[in-house]
Amino acid sequence: MPSTSSSLQLSIIIPIYNEAANLAPLISNIRNSLNKTDLQYEVLFVNDGSTDDTSDRLQEIHQEDNRFKMICLKRNYGKSEAYMAGFKFAQGELIATMDGDMQDDPDDIILLIEEVRRGTDLAIGWKKTGKSSKMKFFLSKLFNKAITFLVKTPLHDLNCPLRVMKQEVAKSLYIYSSLHRYIPILVASQGYRVNEVIVANHERLHGVSRYSYFKYFESLFDLMTVLFVTYYRKRPLQFLGPIGLLAFLIGFSIDGYYSILGITGIERMRNNIPSLMLGLTLIMIGVQIILTGLIGEMLSREIGASNPDQISSVKFTVGIVA
Repeated sequence: MPSTSSSLQLSIIIPIYNEAANLAPLISNIRNSLNKTDLQYEVLFVNDGSTDDTSDRLQEIHQEDNRFKMICLKRNYGKSEAYMAGFKFAQGELIATMDGDMQDDPDDIILLIEEVRRGTDLAIGWKKTGKSSKMKFFLSKLFNKAITFLVKTPLHDLNCPLRVMKQEVAKSLYIYSSLHRYIPILVASQGYRVNEVIVANHERLHGVSRYSYFKYFESLFDLMTVLFVTYYRKRPLQFLGPIGLLAFLIGFSIDGYYSILGITGIERMRNNIPSLMLGLTLIMIGVQIILTGLIGEMLSREIGASNPDQISSVKFTVGIVA
């Protein structure tokens, strides 16, 4: 059924990577859920460099129903780049995100929309029950608790892909690398209201999860980026100052210790110069690497945020009006 209204109320962005087998049941579920409402909607599948026949299937689907569209990326970039491409082309007053592996229930989009209509700027799902291994579920809960404690954002499931947000919220985001995991934090830091709604968590129908244990370690570095660009982007001295002071105090303590040993004659200072220089060199190198990385992240974010329309990863689109 083609869309007949020029005023879209909802855009659903779905990053896809080798999910051809899930497309038919996913689209059927979306239709069954949203056709119960009077919403005018579009579904933007962001084909993130799939190597199966996902692209062909999506083009066929668009021919059958022009509400289902495709943004094809040049290669596999990851979810953050896929979301950015989707946010750029989405036309709906509300913008939803979900995964294409059938673990998200489209019926829950309605619940999230209702939460936004009650005044929330971003409604995010909370998958209270886990379908992954017990270890991954435990690590996910532990990681979420640690993050929410650090950033003072009382949410249970930051990484839930099922979200509904106002268009202005989506258009304000600039995410890269793996920062899509921290969308609620980034949104809340801008003064928007973020709430969560309990949603379903279904078993995957086809394929296997590509979320490895390594992702948890990778997320630690992304968390550093989020903390820095969220809370210290405009006041870097408050972040860099304590690190510099700590490095100074460590160096001063080492120098003071060996100076006292030399002055009192307990030990010749020149005997400890190699160890002293090695320790000071390692401290300086470590601090410089961390600070250089964080400043680089800040500059990268500023440059990217000042050019939000430059999405160079898009290869072609199907059914999209730029």
